Amino acid sequence: MTDIRLYRILLVDDVDINIRTLADSLKEYDFSVALDGKTGLELAHSYPPDLILLDIVMPGMDGIEVCRQLKADPATKDIPVIFLTVRNEPKDITAGFEAGAVDYIAKPFNIHEVRARIRVHLELKRSREASELANSQLKTEISARRELHESLQQSEARLNAVFRSIPEGIITIDSNGNILQVNPPLSRIACEAVRSASVGERLDQSFEKYQCFSMLYRLLKTGKAVSEYRVNCTHCGFPEKRLSLTTSPLLDTRDRVTGALLVIRDITRLVELELQIGKHSRIKKIIGQSRPIQYVCTQVKELADKETTVLISGETGTGKELVAEAIHYTGSRSKKPLIRVNCAMFTEALMENELFGHVRGAFTGAVSNHSGRFQEASGGTLFLDEIGELSLLMQAKLLRVIDRKEFEPVGSSRTVKADVRIIAATNSDLKEQVRLGLFRIDLYHRLKVVEISLPPLRERREDIPVLAKHFYDLYAEAFNKQFTGISDRVLDVFMSYPWPGNVRELLNMPVFSVREE
Repeated sequence: MTDIRLYRILLVDDVDINIRTLADSLKEYDFSVALDGKTGLELAHSYPPDLILLDIVMPGMDGIEVCRQLKADPATKDIPVIFLTVRNEPKDITAGFEAGAVDYIAKPFNIHEVRARIRVHLELKRSREASELANSQLKTEISARRELHESLQQSEARLNAVFRSIPEGIITIDSNGNILQVNPPLSRIACEAVRSASVGERLDQSFEKYQCFSMLYRLLKTGKAVSEYRVNCTHCGFPEKRLSLTTSPLLDTRDRVTGALLVIRDITRLVELELQIGKHSRIKKIIGQSRPIQYVCTQVKELADKETTVLISGETGTGKELVAEAIHYTGSRSKKPLIRVNCAMFTEALMENELFGHVRGAFTGAVSNHSGRFQEASGGTLFLDEIGELSLLMQAKLLRVIDRKEFEPVGSSRTVKADVRIIAATNSDLKEQVRLGLFRIDLYHRLKVVEISLPPLRERREDIPVLAKHFYDLYAEAFNKQFTGISDRVLDVFMSYPWPGNVRELLNMPVFSVREE
């Protein structure tokens, strides 16, 4: 039973001897007294008791009427009332229970009997409240589970629709290598061995000779995922096919690996196009005669051989990565790697591992040493795209590397030198993020030693004709199409269109039109 000192008892009685007797005998309770019915009602509202001892015969309002009013009020109707009165006729007892009392004790009373009945009714009240609370919680949980079930069904339906409509081939397996899902595009993209894989089939070691499946096994065995990993598909009559493989772990609610996901993208045409574009020098890839873009080209040339950190800002699709490439490949570090990292793609924990690497045993699944992007970019350039997405903790760690030119891999106390030039890019307002406390002001100033601000395409409309012609020429050659020029009507549309996706959006326009010819 709950500690009785927590219970409050209100005595409504005008007889002094009764008050003194009960007060002396019920000291273990929070005990209060009202000398008439009206005062008793007021106290019951202002300082609700757990139980009321109520006399019937009192000046003014009698106890029967007090009990009726208590039971008629939602705020006090559940307070148990015990009548304590000299009236012990059957009709009086009946009236008391009809008014809503839970018990009836005649005076003169035996104090031990009163104490026992009080304990019983308080325990009944406690049990009833506990039961009501449990029922309420159960109803809430049932309702929440029903809503969650419906929400999960809707989410599953939406995910299945997306899964079926994605143009890339997708396959998922559990931790034992059993196939869980495949989507329709897989049969169009992959070789026969991959296409024939069916749900429920187990991928044994014989499948590991296929690069697609070997990437899945690699993830399950080592915890190492790959992103946009390019392979030549040499099986089943596709010697020239180029595929991009991306793997990701399937995690449960406790972040334990329960399987793996593989995304296969056909990039054969893209590779051909890249070869065409690669014929041009890096600086020539920045196309345009407008004053803003020529100023960008001047900045690129001036910064190419300098070691200073560069911040490239601009809306999505304005060519920030292209400018980063131009700075790297026309500078003194051009013979060393240019390593790209999209900061929006990783959680805080994964980002630390991605940038700095880890040593064996650093965490569960770290079965071997892994070099991070800083080590991979040694002697070259590290391009940090969407830098504004870094967490504050990772911002602090990045600032330390910039300041000290050194870092420690995850799980290691050994310091590694960082001979890396950093170029960062953002499509957000970092100054505003600093004001909001989302971006460190010291890191902001270290990155913004030199800023290259890329104009949106709508602010350099004079470059649209030459950009459009350049893209049409490249795509026409890549797809073996004839292209004679852009009509005035199409050009008028291009010149008046706001291009919210900027140069990237214009880049994709020729793809569809050239394919349709």
